[in-house]
Amino acid sequence: EAYQNAKAAKVRLPIEIRFKTDIVKEKAHADYFAIVYESSDLLVVEIEPAVTFKGKIASRQQTKIYSMATVPRFRTTQTITQIADSIAEMVRKFTGYERVLIYKFNPDMSGTVVAESKVEDMESYLGLFYPETDIPRQARELYKKSWLRVTANAESKPVGLVPSVKDSGRKPLDMTNSILRTMSPIHLQYLRNQGLISSMSISLYSQEELWGLIICQHRNEYYLPQDMRLEVESLAHLFSWQLYAKEEESLHTKREAADQTINEMISQIGDDKDITTIFTENEDKILSLMNACGFVFSYGDLSVSLGDTPPVEIYSKLFEKFPNRSSTRVVESVNIYKSLDRPRADNVLGALVVPLLSENNFYTIWFRKEEIVERKWAGNPHEKTVQSDKLQRLEPRQSFVIHKETVTDESRPWNVEDKRIANLFNKVFLQHALRSQVLMKSNIDLLTAQDKSKNEFLATLAHELRNPLAPISSAVELIRLDPSTETLDEASAIIERQMKQLVTLIDDLMDVSRITRGRVVLKTEKAEFHSVALHAVDSIRKLASAKGVTIVEDYQDKDAFVNADITRLTQVIANVINNAVKYTQKNGRVVVRTFADYHDAMVEVEDNGIGISKEYLPSIFEMFSQADPFSSKGTGGLGIGLTLAKKLVDLHGGTISARSQGIGKGSTFEIRLPRLGATMVQSDSARKTAQTMNKEKKRILVVDDNFDSARMLELILKSKGHEVKKAVTGIEGLAIFHEFKPEVALLDIGIPDMDGYEICKAIRATDYGQDTLVIAQTGWGQEEHLKRSAEAGFDHHIVKPIQPALLWKILSEPRP
Repeated sequence: EAYQNAKAAKVRLPIEIRFKTDIVKEKAHADYFAIVYESSDLLVVEIEPAVTFKGKIASRQQTKIYSMATVPRFRTTQTITQIADSIAEMVRKFTGYERVLIYKFNPDMSGTVVAESKVEDMESYLGLFYPETDIPRQARELYKKSWLRVTANAESKPVGLVPSVKDSGRKPLDMTNSILRTMSPIHLQYLRNQGLISSMSISLYSQEELWGLIICQHRNEYYLPQDMRLEVESLAHLFSWQLYAKEEESLHTKREAADQTINEMISQIGDDKDITTIFTENEDKILSLMNACGFVFSYGDLSVSLGDTPPVEIYSKLFEKFPNRSSTRVVESVNIYKSLDRPRADNVLGALVVPLLSENNFYTIWFRKEEIVERKWAGNPHEKTVQSDKLQRLEPRQSFVIHKETVTDESRPWNVEDKRIANLFNKVFLQHALRSQVLMKSNIDLLTAQDKSKNEFLATLAHELRNPLAPISSAVELIRLDPSTETLDEASAIIERQMKQLVTLIDDLMDVSRITRGRVVLKTEKAEFHSVALHAVDSIRKLASAKGVTIVEDYQDKDAFVNADITRLTQVIANVINNAVKYTQKNGRVVVRTFADYHDAMVEVEDNGIGISKEYLPSIFEMFSQADPFSSKGTGGLGIGLTLAKKLVDLHGGTISARSQGIGKGSTFEIRLPRLGATMVQSDSARKTAQTMNKEKKRILVVDDNFDSARMLELILKSKGHEVKKAVTGIEGLAIFHEFKPEVALLDIGIPDMDGYEICKAIRATDYGQDTLVIAQTGWGQEEHLKRSAEAGFDHHIVKPIQPALLWKILSEPRP
């Protein structure tokens, strides 16, 4: 049963054997250690005398202490080298060998002594490199199958098996799992060439690969009993676990840092940040994670470059290394110039090319600079190579004198973890590519919808043009048939009304075009708001009456004034009323109502017409947008009047909105414009505010490049007892600010040498400026201007001309 368990675990079964004394020769051993293993269809038992090891008790005690301290030691051990040092020290104390080395295989299968424990008079091998030929591939394969190999005396002669293959005709015995099998003559000579007689090697594993070896060496014959050797083999499993765990811990830390950086970058991808900005902001962190000096990302027409990179004509040639355009194979080089057979042009040599989306023109490349490395070899590594002739390869190296070598013209090699992290970074680019595709599809959908709307618009435009042309054509024909005075008068009236409709339609189209191209300039003046609305109603009154729609007028707050282009504002309100009349049935009603609050003057146009669907409301002011362009109800209409109204209201610094409960429930449009406060009847609260202002004198700085504007503000503020200083340039304004330390700063935005946003930021950057009330004064009042002012640090945004009542209110209130 014990053997079957060992066989299932794929290990050798250790047993102890005691022979009866009556069958053992005098002075011969009666106690033996043995192992049992399977070879082909045979069971093999290897027996060794149970020699007493003088340090056995101390060694086993040391093993227990080491095993019990493994977890605490692991937590405090920082590096692989520290673990390797403790392993070397432990094995030498346990076994008694004169020198113990921890030998690690490098990616190119050369080896390095990373730890050592030895007696004082032995030469140190720590840090030395060994060529691949010292432990060739066949030997490495054997170390993978058999963890422990031992030579007690390199001078002893091997003993053959009895009976021999020749004498018995039996099949050769597979001794892969044997621990008594003698080493090859080449290895034995290799030991003698180093001045050694005895050795023992134990395999170390990590990630299911041969990580390295524990190499025990002695200058004289040295025999470690089988039971002690098997305990060392057991310890090697513990050592392997420690090495694996520490490597994984180190890799996990690096992967966590990479994952965190990558996830942070992915979360930043959006409308406000492009991929180039994200990578530039994280440049140092990204390059550090990859131990790289530079980086290139190419995705179609987009290219991102960070750090130090070779010329594009050099690294672009690396793509020719891909076997085909759909390859996902990573291409790596420690010297791209050698790889491309070109003369070296700079210090950036290493490259790791990672294809993205399986396309050669979608890729990422990481770069590394030349890394000059000094290596010490145990003997000349070029004395024997894998390319040497067979006879030379069968002879061990003769010399182990330290051979120094300087490695140049190469970067640090790219390892498996480098490639893994490089592929992780591609997640960022895949996210970018996915987002680009989504945006592209969205843009295509938008263009398709706009194209459809444009076609519908043109069809409706043709319809709208034909509507007045039809009665005009009929009227002309009627005049031909009956040129009487009565007929002529009626036909002329029809032609005049329809021509007016045509002219209005064409004017609207031209106005939208001019506004879109920024060709419309408002001629603003002080205007009585309700009077403008009244004139707009008068222009639509005949149309409404002809259709049988009643217009109800309700003018409140008749003292409200606005700064407006009266002609354009009348056009806006008339367009909205005209729209309401057009979509209201006969005997319907349209209510035009004006009113005002402290800040705005408003006109509301309410109808009980066909209403607007909720789906259409968000796009009602957009060009080429119609609720029902081919309605069978015959209301028709381009909807261009609403587009024009929105653009003109925006130019006035106002807003226009629409609301409706749905189809058949009518609609309401509201236009809001900033109210001129100077003409308002001062309320009790306003008088109280003014009185408060008179009591609270402030230091105020005015900065405006228009001298007259700055002077007028100065006089107005001084009239209330404030201490005021003015400047007409940004630089002068900042200089006065630092000396004057005002409580309030009124800044014009459009100053040539330093705009108001820059001045505000400079003020906020000072300790005193943190508490200053900063007010923007500008002719622009759209949403984007308000947002930009807030981002720059302004407390308020006032659209010119500044009304004193509003200014007194702001100055009297606590800072927001």
